[in-house]
Amino acid sequence: MKPAGNTNVMVMAPTCGAPQEARVRVIVALGAFVWDAALRTIAPGGATPIPRLRPKFGHGTEAVVGSYQLIGSFHPSQRNTFTGRLSAPMLEAVLRRAAEFARA
Repeated sequence: MKPAGNTNVMVMAPTCGAPQEARVRVIVALGAFVWDAALRTIAPGGATPIPRLRPKFGHGTEAVVGSYQLIGSFHPSQRNTFTGRLSAPMLEAVLRRAAEFARA
């Protein structure tokens, strides 16, 4: 069953079924809108504020913000995929990089 669009997904504990907070280390921002939203969201609760010179969005751009590794990717929309702005190998490379950070 898929979660409803634009809703948060809770991680369920396998033993009791109670919601647990997942330990998030990496955020993959699919598009500039999400990149900016992530920066705004991380800043209030982060141990370190966003630098004055905000990290600029770009495909494959990486930034350390507080305790999070933020990685940017073009959104996998029809427009971006049909025009070749984003290809499957490009997205896979970003997701592989995110997996590396998550395992570290």
